Amino acid sequence: MNPGLADAGDDVTDATRGDADEVLCRGFGIAIHRRDTRTLAAEKYTNDEVLNFFLDLLEERSQKPRDSPCRCYFFITQFFDKLTAGHTGYHYEQVQRWTARENIVGFDRVFVPIHTPGD
Repeated sequence: MNPGLADAGDDVTDATRGDADEVLCRGFGIAIHRRDTRTLAAEKYTNDEVLNFFLDLLEERSQKPRDSPCRCYFFITQFFDKLTAGHTGYHYEQVQRWTARENIVGFDRVFVPIHTPGD
């Protein structure tokens, strides 16, 4: 075990206790509430807010040369569902504006989170 993380379990447990509506942190236009941290427990599905916050954090860090050797672009968790909605294949028109500000071809890696329903 990493000695620097020895007490991390206590911190995570503390973050899940208390008022579910309390905002624990804000960033990237996302507020992480105490209820969101509860989705990090074992055998739970992590919610979109937590995943999108983490993906935005990774993308931000990939833009800083000292933090990452390559530039990465991360779509949000709803992207793939919108792209594949319907029964006739891909629906590019549903997501074409999602990359209007970025030329994703210029990135070294592009990440698309895909939700697969569990049992």
